[in-house]
Amino acid sequence: MTVCVPSTVRLPCTLTPSSVTVNSVLPSQAIVTVPLLPLSVTVTLVLFCDIEVEDIAHGLSFVARWNGQTNGDFPYSVAEHSLLVEQIYSKSFKNPEKKWCLAALLHDAPEYVIGDMISPVKSAIGSGYQSLENRLSSAINLRFGLPTKIPDKIKKQIKKADKISAWIESIQIAGFTKNEADKLFGVLGAKQTDQFSIRLRPPIEVREKYI
Repeated sequence: MTVCVPSTVRLPCTLTPSSVTVNSVLPSQAIVTVPLLPLSVTVTLVLFCDIEVEDIAHGLSFVARWNGQTNGDFPYSVAEHSLLVEQIYSKSFKNPEKKWCLAALLHDAPEYVIGDMISPVKSAIGSGYQSLENRLSSAINLRFGLPTKIPDKIKKQIKKADKISAWIESIQIAGFTKNEADKLFGVLGAKQTDQFSIRLRPPIEVREKYI
């Protein structure tokens, strides 16, 4: 089972270094497996360190999307992309729930730790990257009062907004033709795309907007 505890937790004094298995240590969490004595039960402790929105905003504002291959005087950052996805998601509903708008904003938040990778590279790396991204996402969601696992229905809605964002980005700043964008991200109507425009901004300005 998994127990979420503060980073100040003290492990039982009966434990020795050899009885503790460190599963992973990340900037956001340390995951250790310990035996719960005297019971024959293994407990996974998720030790959360500081996860602050300021750090996420700062990191994502300096991480370029599209591998940096975009037009303009400033790179198009993951933070800028996240703001656009949240805007698209919010405008897709009459009265969107604030927590799911936050989930849309944070959908790429793990990249403040692991950076952004284009899809072909992610595929080449395999399931390890996705597993790491999922663990980070769960920790971040929990920190900001969201479910560790976003409901599938909401996840699909955010993914749809993400694809619309990618379509808009590809046309407006990445040099794609409409036909190329349609093939990669699906055919979209003017109502889904024309109301959104990208204005490249300095990273510091994007950071403040994200916060």
